[in-house]
Amino acid sequence: MKKLLLIGLLIVGCIESDTTAPETEDCAGVAGGTSVLDDCGICIGIDSYVAVYEMYWILLMNVVYATVTELLQMRLVYKY
Repeated sequence: MKKLLLIGLLIVGCIESDTTAPETEDCAGVAGGTSVLDDCGICIGIDSYVAVYEMYWILLMNVVYATVTELLQMRLVYKY
């Protein structure tokens, strides 16, 4: 009987319980992130700067592509 009780205690004692609370999200939606709202209500932080940089880079590439495409079309139409 003592052996069964000891085995039961070992099994129960080995079960891990998750006592850590989930990380809260910052204003950019990143779990455990460091972004905060400034006085104007704009979310600022390292994560948000990276997202803005990537957005502007994509926008710049789209403008360059559209400009080059338009110039090539003009050259084909007017045959300089």
